[in-house]
Amino acid sequence: GGGRRAEAAELQARMVSMEEQLVSAGVDRAEMEVKLEDASKVQQEHSERVAVLEKAVVRAKKHKGADISRLLDHIAATLYYNSVEVKDGFDVFDVDCDGRLSMDDFRTAIAQLELTSIRDEEIEALFASLDMNEDGFISMAEWDLGMKSADRGKVLAPKAGADPVRDLGNQFD
Repeated sequence: GGGRRAEAAELQARMVSMEEQLVSAGVDRAEMEVKLEDASKVQQEHSERVAVLEKAVVRAKKHKGADISRLLDHIAATLYYNSVEVKDGFDVFDVDCDGRLSMDDFRTAIAQLELTSIRDEEIEALFASLDMNEDGFISMAEWDLGMKSADRGKVLAPKAGADPVRDLGNQFD
């Protein structure tokens, strides 16, 4: 506590001293305030980015057992199979049409798409990984960012050595 307060007071004193030096050197105080405000905004943006990244690391460690990329691939493949582009998938998942995805929306859409292989804890991990700002909802921007890594081809591609035409035909025997 006391060490930080002394450090903050020292920084404040140095800032005042530098401001006085700039004013005595002829720098306009209003111009200096604008530059300081701009620098403060940049610092705030950097602090926010660091906080988001720190939260993402914590989430990744917490949900280490869930294979998020595999789940995203399955969702992308299922959307494709249902003639829905990944970017439009947000609307499919937005069950209550409020412009954001809640956990209820997410669970309902996964059930409607018959993604029965996704376990409940994986649904929660996937939701948490897409909810990057941790507000309890997935925005369109978060959806787009999260789904960029999805590769439906990994799910839809035939296994090595398989004859895709013959295997497709065998489904109807």
